Parts: sequence; C-alpha cells; structure tokens
Amino acid sequence: MPCLAGPPAHAQPAVIGSAEVLAGGGHDSNMFLQVTPDPTTAAPLVSGWFVRVAPLLDGALAWPDWRLGLAYKLDYRGSAAAGSMLQHEGELSLAGPALGPVRPRLGFSLSRFDAYRFPEEGFWLAGGNLGLRAEITSALRISAAYRLDRRSATDGAGTLASTGWLHQADGRLAYQPSAFIAVGLASNFLRMDSTPASGGGDLSVFRAGPDVEVQWGRLQARLGVWGGRLVDPAAGVRDAQAGVSAGLLARITGNLDGFAGFDWAASVTSTGLATDRYARHVLLAGVVGHISGKFTPASSPAAELSPLFQAGRVRLRARIEQAGEVRVIGSWDGWAASTPLHATGQPGLWEVWLDLPIGTHRYRFLVDGRPVTPSEAARTVPDDFGGRDAVIDVTEGQGTP
Repeated sequence: MPCLAGPPAHAQPAVIGSAEVLAGGGHDSNMFLQVTPDPTTAAPLVSGWFVRVAPLLDGALAWPDWRLGLAYKLDYRGSAAAGSMLQHEGELSLAGPALGPVRPRLGFSLSRFDAYRFPEEGFWLAGGNLGLRAEITSALRISAAYRLDRRSATDGAGTLASTGWLHQADGRLAYQPSAFIAVGLASNFLRMDSTPASGGGDLSVFRAGPDVEVQWGRLQARLGVWGGRLVDPAAGVRDAQAGVSAGLLARITGNLDGFAGFDWAASVTSTGLATDRYARHVLLAGVVGHISGKFTPASSPAAELSPLFQAGRVRLRARIEQAGEVRVIGSWDGWAASTPLHATGQPGLWEVWLDLPIGTHRYRFLVDGRPVTPSEAARTVPDDFGGRDAVIDVTEGQGTP
C-alpha cells in the first residue's frame, strides 16, 4: 500500500452524494433481482406498485497511479403485495496503476438485506472482487470482473438458516464511435452454492445481450436486449428468458436528473415451473439528485478553475504543480485525441480554449499521461472502473458547467 502523501496535483479527496427516488408499477418476481435458495416458493418482490429510495455516498482519495474509494448505499424497496426490502451496502475499492493498456481494481464489500414476506427474513453478503479494464483504442474498451461473496441467511428470529457462496463474473465490450452514441455487448454469470439447511440447492443464472446509448443535448436514451437462462437442479427448474429494457434520462439542472424506464422479461421455455414465476413487467419514473464537493490541497478560488464560457468557446483550467505536460481528453470527439493545456503566468496554472459542439460531454485531464479528474468540476460521473469523469453541458452560445 502506498502512502497518501503525494504531489498536490494528485491528492484529491472527494465526497459525492446521490439520492435516487423512483416510483412505478408492474410485476416482478425475477431471479435476477432476488436470489433465494428455493425459487419455487419465493414470493414476488414487486406486485401492483413499487417505490424505491436509494441514497448513495461515494468518496475517493487519488494519488499518483492509485485510487482508494469508499461507498455506502441504502436501498429501500416497497411493494403492495410483497412488503419491503431494505439493503445496506458498503464497499472499499483500490484501483492500481495501469499495466500497459490494462488497469486492475480490487474491492471488498459488506451488505445486509432484509426482505420481508420471504422464506428468509434477511441475509449478509461479504466478499471481494477483482476487475480489469483495457482501453484498446480511445473508442474501444474491454472490461472484465469477478466477484466472490459468502452469503449467510437468517430467519425471523435471527438464527442462521443457511450459508452459501455466490460467484459472479461480468464481461463488457464497449465501443463509442462518437460523443453521442455508444454500443456495447455485456454478459453476466451468477452461481450460488448453497447448503441444504433450508431446502435450497445450487443455482446458476446467465444473461447476455447488446445495448445502445444515445445522447442528444440534455437527453440520454438507452435500449438493451438480452437473453438468459436460470438453472436450479435441486428444484428441477430450467428457465430460458428473454427481455428488453429502455430508459430515458433528462438533465433538469447540473445536479438533478429526471428518469423514466421500462423493463420487460418473460420465459421462452421452462421446465419444472407451473407459471412464469420469473416474469418481469416494471415501469419506473422519478428523479436522481447529485451533490458533490471537492478539496484540492493546491488552494485556488473555485471561479479561477471552473469552466468559463465566452463567445461560443469553453476555457478549461487546471492547477497542477510539478507537471511536465497536461492534456485534456473528452467524449466530444469519441476520446479520439488529447489536446494540450498551456502554462499561464501563474505557477502551476494550466489552461486551454476549446470549440465544443452543443451537447453533454465528459472529460478528464492527463497529467504526464496519468488520468486526473478536474478538481473544480461541478459534476462528475463514474468512468466504469473506479475513477470519475467531469461533465459539462454546452448549449447554443453558452454552457452550464
């Protein structure tokens, strides 16, 4: 473990808060959301109406070539027929230096689920994960991850009812030919090895399919299609599924988004099931709010580093000491090329003026080839692998960072 003492340019503690409030209706008893050892007796998780509240706190410390992250999530789901589910989840992650085009990530997580009106009143999940991401080109990215959790289930009296191991493998191939469209192919495999203490057995779930994301100004749309299968030898269940999901996100303000989505899934063929128990028909709508705060040891007024819009152009600045070269790379050209920042008359202050197309863009700085999140970004989003990209909105003749 490296020490946290490093050049001011890289020591960037960040505290980011996000709250998601969604409401909708439909029916959901899909095993991809709720895994129990005995699926033949599991009650639906969602039926009639559905409410979800999920605040998230996410912090990180970055220093040369390393990133240490800490996240906490509280997820509440309520249903007219199935009662409610409450989840606490904490995760500690460490992203290491790049090994050529590949960057590794390690993580440890601890979760507690309380699901009422189910055969089990609740269970703990504790384990670790390993992920690798490789950027083949500026537009092509491959990522893979493996996660292993130990599951301990308790009954209503708090007595240990069963234990098991959950193995989950994820793979994704993403291609972003432009700043406005991205296509990807994702797969997910989940296996649960459970003790037969409560009548449960081994369970495996696999799903894969393509998805497309399109951005247009403040709007972002997503469409995904997938197929999968669920196998539970102990219960004699073999269920082949197909599904489609669609979502639309609209940026209301810099830190507030509106969201609507539809998710549909049904059995194609099934063995050992009298009904389509794992059907999913859910419509959700709500708002997602974000609050971010950052502290940079190299003190600078916020206005000095914030993006500046003038005469249809955007000025980006960074205060970075002891750097040989600072560049910026962004989604406006599909991450195809980096643009150098120029040193100003102030020590450690770099800047560049850009002509950006209208729309929502993501970007980050490269300090001597290492990615750095802009310290004064009004809003950031995850970069799919432990880091974060800054977000900037450009409108006709003016933008709102």
